[in-house]
Amino acid sequence: MTRNEWRRGTRWLPLLLVCLLSAQSRPGGAATGAEMDPEAEGLSAAQRLEALVDRVEARRAGLTSLRADFREHKESPLLLEAEEATGQFVFLPPQRARWDLEPPQDTVVVIDGDDMLTWYRSLGTAERVQLGSQGERLLQFFGPGSSLNQLRRYFDLRFTRSADATIPFRLELLPRSRRVARRVRHLTLDIDRQLYLPVHVRFEEASGAVTEYWFSNMESNVEIPEELFSPQLPPEVEVREVIVGASGKRP
Repeated sequence: MTRNEWRRGTRWLPLLLVCLLSAQSRPGGAATGAEMDPEAEGLSAAQRLEALVDRVEARRAGLTSLRADFREHKESPLLLEAEEATGQFVFLPPQRARWDLEPPQDTVVVIDGDDMLTWYRSLGTAERVQLGSQGERLLQFFGPGSSLNQLRRYFDLRFTRSADATIPFRLELLPRSRRVARRVRHLTLDIDRQLYLPVHVRFEEASGAVTEYWFSNMESNVEIPEELFSPQLPPEVEVREVIVGASGKRP
């Protein structure tokens, strides 16, 4: 299996990450400024988890943009060796994001709603995916109308806090149903203790494949050019159109 084939097989992972970042509280659940501090003394484990969820929800509700450097790690029984990549990530809520992977991957991934474009610049090819029903099913779990509280319908949440204040909070999500477990075996989120945003995300799929992202140099609520999400492909680039979840593919 080639690396590009592997990436095509895991095309839903970038969408899942975007949905996690864009998840917000339902209308009427906005932050009041009176959330408990998850670092406060005397809280029970359940109270500390609730305090963290409230802080994360409030932070995401106020997020208008995000820019960061990232490192990506992929491993799978289908790959001969683990794959590493670095690059830049930008995000505009609710569902627009762009990954620029540096050489040797030299790939651009752009998500705009249910449309995902992957441009393999060094190969002169691109793939445009209409996520269709697969995207709808994924958004049912991680969509912008959901919250961490809603995710409890599908996952059990476990919270870990280190005594070392430099180590992020950790949330582990374990599927509660077979339907979810067919996709995700284990999801880990490391939450920065000052930013209340994910700085490390680890997806373990049912197949045993693992994808991890580490984020650094994060900047929130900064100006991001709209044209980043409408890349102009050179005329010689061959674009393959795909409908995920459909019975066939458009050539």
